[in-house]
Amino acid sequence: VAKCIEIGLPELILMIIFTQ
Repeated sequence: VAKCIEIGLPELILMIIFTQ
């Protein structure tokens, strides 16, 4: 579960940055 969050969280942040 921790690995999923570890990969998913930066991906989510990058997604937010690129959409702005």
